[in-house]
Amino acid sequence: MVKNKKGGSGHKKLGRKFVKANFVKRKLREPKSEDEIFAKVIRVNGGSVFEVLCNDLKERQMIIRKKFKGRNKRDNNLSVNTIVLVGLRTWEVLNDKKKPKVDLLEVYSTNDKNDLLKLKSLNKKIIPDDWVIDQDDVFDFSNDVNKMDNNEQKIMEEELNKKLDTVNENKNADEEPDFDWDDI
Repeated sequence: MVKNKKGGSGHKKLGRKFVKANFVKRKLREPKSEDEIFAKVIRVNGGSVFEVLCNDLKERQMIIRKKFKGRNKRDNNLSVNTIVLVGLRTWEVLNDKKKPKVDLLEVYSTNDKNDLLKLKSLNKKIIPDDWVIDQDDVFDFSNDVNKMDNNEQKIMEEELNKKLDTVNENKNADEEPDFDWDDI
C-alpha cells in the first residue's frame, strides 16, 4: 500500500485507479458517422454549456456530458479555441428561436495539432489562429550543387571572387603600419 505523504483532501482523487497513463500516445479519434463533426469552442456560457462553431460554419450550443465531468475532467479542459468532436442531435425537435444543441464526444489537445491538420474532413476556417503551421517546411537544405543553373553558378562565382578581392585588399592594407615606431 502506498503511503499518503501529502495528506489532507487531495489523496482520494489522485488514486491510482483513476489516473490515466499520459505517456501512451492514443490514436486520434476521427468522425465515425455523419452526425459527428469537428467544432471550435468560441464562448463559455457557464456550467456545462459552451458555444461552438461547427465544421459547417454554424454556431451551436454544446452540452458537456457526465463522462467529461468530475474525476474525468482533468484531461479534458475546455477553453476558447479548443478543437472538439461533437455529436449532432438529429433526433431533437428544433425551435427556430434557439440554437441547435450538440453533445461533446472528444476533446483534442495541442499535441494532436499536427494530426488534425492532416485530416481532410476538418474545415480550415475553424482552426485557431494560434495553431501556426510548422516553419520547418519552409527551407530545403541540400548539398546538391547541380540544381543551380549555369547563370546562377556564374553569378555566385562572381560574388565570391569580389568578396575574396576585398578581403585580399584589406590584408595588404593592414601590412603597412599606420605610424612609425621610431617617432615615439
